[in-house]
Amino acid sequence: MRVLHLPKWYPNRYDDQDGDFVARHVAAIAQAAATEGRAVQAAVLLATVARGPLPNLLEQDLDFTGPVPTLRYYYRNRITGLPPVDKLLKLGLYFWCLSSGYRRLQQHWGAGPISCTCMCCCERECGPGGSGCATVSPTS
Repeated sequence: MRVLHLPKWYPNRYDDQDGDFVARHVAAIAQAAATEGRAVQAAVLLATVARGPLPNLLEQDLDFTGPVPTLRYYYRNRITGLPPVDKLLKLGLYFWCLSSGYRRLQQHWGAGPISCTCMCCCERECGPGGSGCATVSPTS
């Protein structure tokens, strides 16, 4: 089974403590699967607004070296300077980053279904269609 975590909070280049409980949750899943001999592959895909200036519209930080592949995408906070327009553009960039990261994971793992999950600020698993969740692929 493959599990893709789509957190809103996760340690990133601006704050290594941001969403550290999610990082612990993901590490526990990977460790429990390895301990029990289950074939579970987990990955993290974070798309978030950059807290500092970016030279380009977006940047990516892809790490496939550890036991849990971690893909971080950062996009600009102010794109046009017009708040209503920027809000729509950031929403589009958020979903573009998710789909780009999903395709990248499919290349890394090979084709096949990926179960998606996300974590709310209250540390409970929402599941597909839950409050504040974005499901990139249906669960098989």
